[in-house]
Amino acid sequence: MSTYFSIPTEIGEARIANALALGIPLKLTHMAVGDGNGVVPTPDRKQTALVKEQRRAPINTLDKDPKNASQIIIEQVLPADVGGWWVREIGIFDDAGNLCAVANCPPSYKPVLADGAGKDQVVRVVLLVSSVAAVELKIDPAVVLATRKYADDAIVAYAAPKGHTHADLAPLESPSFTGIPKVPTAADNISTDQAASTKFVKKAVAAAIASAVLFASTIPTEKVADAVFVKDVGTLQWVEVQGTGAYTGYRSPEVGRPEFGSTVSARAYELDLVGGLAPKSAYASLWAWAQQNGYVVAAASWSAKTFAFVDVDATYFRLPDLRNVFLRFTGTNADTGLARAIGSFQDFMNAAHTHSGAVSAGGNHYHTGGTDAAGYHAHSFLVGNREGAEAKPGNGNGSFGTGYTNGDGSHAHSFTTGWASNGDHTHGLTINSSGGAEARPANVAFAPRIHI
Repeated sequence: MSTYFSIPTEIGEARIANALALGIPLKLTHMAVGDGNGVVPTPDRKQTALVKEQRRAPINTLDKDPKNASQIIIEQVLPADVGGWWVREIGIFDDAGNLCAVANCPPSYKPVLADGAGKDQVVRVVLLVSSVAAVELKIDPAVVLATRKYADDAIVAYAAPKGHTHADLAPLESPSFTGIPKVPTAADNISTDQAASTKFVKKAVAAAIASAVLFASTIPTEKVADAVFVKDVGTLQWVEVQGTGAYTGYRSPEVGRPEFGSTVSARAYELDLVGGLAPKSAYASLWAWAQQNGYVVAAASWSAKTFAFVDVDATYFRLPDLRNVFLRFTGTNADTGLARAIGSFQDFMNAAHTHSGAVSAGGNHYHTGGTDAAGYHAHSFLVGNREGAEAKPGNGNGSFGTGYTNGDGSHAHSFTTGWASNGDHTHGLTINSSGGAEARPANVAFAPRIHI
């Protein structure tokens, strides 16, 4: 039998068997070295501890023996500042602190710098196991030292200096990275060949969005920019209004503006002003605008031809009805000296006027007139008379004049009056007029609508 060898302990054999049965690999985590109390001990399966342990530390490498699939190679590095004793025995421990394997070795003194010499020393154990699959071949690289051979093997395996074509590495030309590669975050507004981190890209995109109008097919429900352009609706701005008519979201800067509708049906950004009901959820922007500008009145105060909205219930609000009225710019009212209220209604009226005229042969006449509520002209006339000392037949009898009103509001009169030479007399006149139910200018009809 060999003088120097390694064997699993009874605890180690049991742990390996249990790992195979449950499919949970045994985790070997630490290696201990001892001086055997001055002699080289013979490994014993019943051991639970080293004869005289000097140092225990994490395993540096744990791997399958490339020459024998049933063996595992376990290594630990003893650094230069550790030592001052002989190494004659080695123990392998699991993550629970159980001694799973034990070995002996030729005596080797591990010096320290205080002895006048120092070195890093590698302790290696080759352990035969019933199945390598029962042992987890894994270490924590953050807490162990790497041997020179380990580093060399890693460089050969992963660096591949000839062509740099290892399967785990990206090629030098047109690399395709895997995992989560990191690069320094470039300074703002830099424009070079430097790689851009996700942080730099996100910041640059946010800045671009803030200074540009985004195009969207539907109105966004959350803020993506100060302004967006929505298909069929137009430019919308993000607003946040508190208090009366509170509203947060996108809406058109043209909201509430009357529109001269020239299409059969309202466009996507219009609503017909015919006194109908509108859902508050679908037209929240317009409803908030009406409240903010004081155009909401009680149902009893609402009437057609006024620019007023009504809060009907939790679901609907009523729109104004502006059919058959003209839009007029407000200002100082010439009749009263008072400014018109925006959205108020004013009925039609004809301007007051007077007429004067004369007839030949010395007979002067004049007439006064006004308008009634229906827009018709009414006239009364006084005709001047020739006077004489007596009444006698003259050269003509008085006759009635005729008059009419033109369709554009002007009117004309014709009179034929005969005079007696001496008799005082008066003449009555009948004026014929024509027109409609209202006075109006020439106009073109459009559908009354509002911008939402």
